[in-house]
Amino acid sequence: MIFTREKIHIKLSLLFFSLFFLCSCASQKSKPMFDLSEVARSSAREREARKRITETRLKAQKELDRIKALKELDRIKSASPKIPISIERKESLVDTISPVIEIISPKDDRSIEVIKNYALMVKGIAHDNSGIAWVTVNDINAALNEQGYFESEAYLKIGSNDIEIKAMDTRGNIGARTVSIWRTAPKEVVRSEKLTIPSKVSKPTLWVLSIGVSDYQRRGFNLNFADNDAINLAKLLGEQRGKLYSEVQVSTLLNEEVNRESILTAMGEFLGQAALNDIIFIFIAGHGIKHRSTGSYYFLPYDANSENLMLRGLRWSDFEETLKVLSQNVDKIILAIDTCHAGAMKIAIRGAEPGEDLAAIIKESSGFYIIAASKAGEESSESDDFKLESELDGHGAFTYSLLRGILGEANFDGNEYVSVSELFNFVAKEVPRITKGKQHPYARISGTDLPLVQIIKR
Repeated sequence: MIFTREKIHIKLSLLFFSLFFLCSCASQKSKPMFDLSEVARSSAREREARKRITETRLKAQKELDRIKALKELDRIKSASPKIPISIERKESLVDTISPVIEIISPKDDRSIEVIKNYALMVKGIAHDNSGIAWVTVNDINAALNEQGYFESEAYLKIGSNDIEIKAMDTRGNIGARTVSIWRTAPKEVVRSEKLTIPSKVSKPTLWVLSIGVSDYQRRGFNLNFADNDAINLAKLLGEQRGKLYSEVQVSTLLNEEVNRESILTAMGEFLGQAALNDIIFIFIAGHGIKHRSTGSYYFLPYDANSENLMLRGLRWSDFEETLKVLSQNVDKIILAIDTCHAGAMKIAIRGAEPGEDLAAIIKESSGFYIIAASKAGEESSESDDFKLESELDGHGAFTYSLLRGILGEANFDGNEYVSVSELFNFVAKEVPRITKGKQHPYARISGTDLPLVQIIKR
């Protein structure tokens, strides 16, 4: 078949027109089956939705875990509210809350209570979930029971007095309270009914054994003023001859004179002469240490060192045994100990731990009056600044306070005598003050108070 040019043009036109018509109809009925840009946008939205769902699930799980932990903690607390914290709970929970101190007597109403007496019994309760380790009243250890009840006698000077009560829990947190007391001046001086002042006929003898080691055979142990402490304390007590006491017998051991044998001999032969109504005063200044292997406590005499500690050191159990023998013949024994000069040891002692509280291990016994220069773990301070006006050399902070108290600063009740409890209370307050809180004496009285010295006007 032969087509003319006109027919070919006509057929092509019809074909193109038909194709155009079909495409137009298809575009009006529906969109293209595959739009790539729309598919990409839909995929991105799905990914974002899945991400938000995942994050929401994680947050919800964390919140559920936190709620479960809080519920478990509440269950533990409610299960044993009055039972001491278990070992497991101590390890998992850190106790940083200080004990709460409730004062029963005197009144704790933030007002200043006015009293006339020179002595005041302080009573209260210390609360803490971890348990109470100790309570002090003006830095004197108070009697304390398992429920936290405590009591201690405080001595007041005329005028304003601040009584500070401190409590420490078993985790080392310390709480404190202060009560202000105003003591009025008495119209006339009346001797305390608690004290029995010896008459001229029945005056006892005061036996003084004063021991001080500053110069050790091992030079690295040397102290500055331990020997001077022993000399001046013995001298001051010796001045009581013919006043409060009919006689004052004094024995002083210094530096190279101090060894295990000389101490025990002086206690047995010299102090052994004391009669039943006499008073014994023992002062010891030097190093005190604890042997790591045996757990025994030792006073370090002049010739003791790391090689011969068990042979030359004075084991505290031997010292205590001698005290027991003395107490069978003498009613009243006063012991002042300054053996915590750990910081002065320049050479390490193998098998020894410095800074132990040797006074704390002496067992309770009636008629024992014990004061130590510092608590366990503290170091005794000494300084050239700690000296009386008439002295050239300094003292340890402990002995410096003892001397000042004996000279009359401890006379809280305003009479002519300083009693043992007045002296101990003064030293317990003064030593932390002059050492800026670094040293706290430890005192214990087993027996009734007694006059120690008559104040000498100078």
